[in-house]
Amino acid sequence: MGLGAARRTAILNANGDYILHVDSDDYIAENAVEVLVKEAHDSKADIVDCAFAEVANGNVMSSNLPYHGKAEIYNGIILSRLGFVTNQIWGRLIKRSLYKENNIINENGIDLGEDYSILPKLLYKGKRSHMDDILYYYRIDNGASYMNNCLSVKNIESCIKAHYDIYDYFLKENLSLYTKYSLELGMLNLILFCHKNRYELLKSKLYKNIDIDFWDLKLYGKLLKYNRLLFFSLGLKVLLTKNFLRKVRKYE
Repeated sequence: MGLGAARRTAILNANGDYILHVDSDDYIAENAVEVLVKEAHDSKADIVDCAFAEVANGNVMSSNLPYHGKAEIYNGIILSRLGFVTNQIWGRLIKRSLYKENNIINENGIDLGEDYSILPKLLYKGKRSHMDDILYYYRIDNGASYMNNCLSVKNIESCIKAHYDIYDYFLKENLSLYTKYSLELGMLNLILFCHKNRYELLKSKLYKNIDIDFWDLKLYGKLLKYNRLLFFSLGLKVLLTKNFLRKVRKYE
């Protein structure tokens, strides 16, 4: 039934205190659970992030440290879809009660983008801690993996569904201006992604019920409606990215 349904089934049937997702082609350090649980107890955190390594043919190719800043800033960077931080759900120890008490659950049919549809909600509701120990090993040498075969119309539609799920969820919350700006920027960057990959048949779905409040994002949105202005859209994205990073430094 797809990745989203698999995660949903796992969460609904879990009975431990914590949930740790490990994708089927990846692996974790032998002491990963022990180390993560200890950090959760010591910090009283609902979410514990660790560092992860990218591996190919059994060799570590690179390592990635978790984001060290404030949770709200981290969440905003994820929502913005600028790609400066990872938004994967795997490799994070998460209290099961955080899912249950806040009714956060994967939706059937959201496969590509299912991490994006869940993690920002968890970060918004929970307390986060992080550690620089490499405990998760992410394989990049599997050509048959889901992420290496994801750019189909069906999966792009799944990604759009994930973004609207997040958009609708956060609009019901009492958001700071920073988080709202991040949310709207992320929706527009999704539209740019679809335009760049020529998913024109999705155009009517992309503009459904997006309410932009910021003047610079309104201009970005207008440019995105016309493919002949894609070059100008890309240029404006660069300027918006610089402006967003200034906001991050200000809030940090």
